[in-house]
Amino acid sequence: MLPKVPLCVSLAGIDADAVGASQTPRGLIEWAGRHGARGVRLDASARGLRARELERSGRRDLASLLRRLDLRFAGIDLWIPPQHFTDPARSGRAIEAVTETISLCSDLATLAMHVPGRSVSIMLPRDADEAARAIQAAAERAGVRVADHGEGAEPRSLPDGPIGVGLDAAALLARSIDPALEVSRMCGASGSRLVSVRVTDTDGIGRIPIGSGQLDVSGLAASLAAAHGGRADAGEAVLDLRAVRDQAVALVEGINTWEGTGIGSR
Repeated sequence: MLPKVPLCVSLAGIDADAVGASQTPRGLIEWAGRHGARGVRLDASARGLRARELERSGRRDLASLLRRLDLRFAGIDLWIPPQHFTDPARSGRAIEAVTETISLCSDLATLAMHVPGRSVSIMLPRDADEAARAIQAAAERAGVRVADHGEGAEPRSLPDGPIGVGLDAAALLARSIDPALEVSRMCGASGSRLVSVRVTDTDGIGRIPIGSGQLDVSGLAASLAAAHGGRADAGEAVLDLRAVRDQAVALVEGINTWEGTGIGSR
């Protein structure tokens, strides 16, 4: 039996006040750990976590916290509005923010001693070729993979290349696409175009905790396990709680649902 791809939680979009966490990066990381998370994906837009603000000592402290809490470092999310990458007035800063975050991701993965965490999630528009080239070069230098959740991701991606595809299960379901089949399609014999999967669910109206909507969680877990062939560096599936109500409850339910699929083990 292939081991299950580990599930991490993204801290992007978590309402710290609503879940009872302090308004600091440390507060949300500790909150995730208390609620059973095994790994966390950081939010690069959060105060105190922006790459240009986090100097070497701060990066060491953050990695030390993750190790102390026994949490895997599972990469970084940077949700810059896609149109910024093609706006002449804002594209330079947007590209710079991504390249700085790629460097931060590389540093944290090394300091946290978790190499599979070397990935950054972004969303590029279809016509952002210049931005894609600059981001690809930065990712190659840093040894980081970029999960592009934008519409033009697949044509730009190469098997096991620096820029690959990011999938969102709920978004696929909204288009009547089976997430498990899409994972299999992206992971062919020549290598994987897939970098990251957002494990999300929908009732057809909005986002809800996984396992209570249209998502076949067991099917997705099995597809991910098979696609990665049980490799130790397969990377984590990402529990994304943006736009989900009762995020603390949704986190616990999501972890329990994923672990209860019967696919491999943690």
